[in-house]
Amino acid sequence: MDSWKCNKEEVTQTTLAVLENISNHIKMNQPILTDPLEGYNRWMFGVNETLYDSAVEPFVKGYRGIVDEDLRIGIRNVFNNALFPVKLLSSLIQLDFSKSGRVLARTVINTTWGFGGLADVAGEEFGIKDVNEDFDQALGSLGI
Repeated sequence: MDSWKCNKEEVTQTTLAVLENISNHIKMNQPILTDPLEGYNRWMFGVNETLYDSAVEPFVKGYRGIVDEDLRIGIRNVFNNALFPVKLLSSLIQLDFSKSGRVLARTVINTTWGFGGLADVAGEEFGIKDVNEDFDQALGSLGI
């Protein structure tokens, strides 16, 4: 029985040596991947960060400070209503007729009774939930 006793330090060192060998084997068998556009990508990332920090973020903060929350919600509803063609086509491509019907019903109700989509009458009064669809989901459903 005494022959089965182990020294913790020896076990730790042996385990680390085995893991290092496995790691070296994996590294040797992996191709080195390089990005031929790395320089451009880093430059463009910097441009995007600068634009965001100097233009987009101050605009958004000003917009939030000036425009009342209820009006911002109404503007968001109008844009959401304007996405009707994208949502409907995406739902139809996926052959999800339940979602297609909800998209159609919400658009008709919100456009007519919701003052062109400013108010979400379909969601608040009729309980018709919004559909979050886009072409990525439609293409994904087709395996593309």
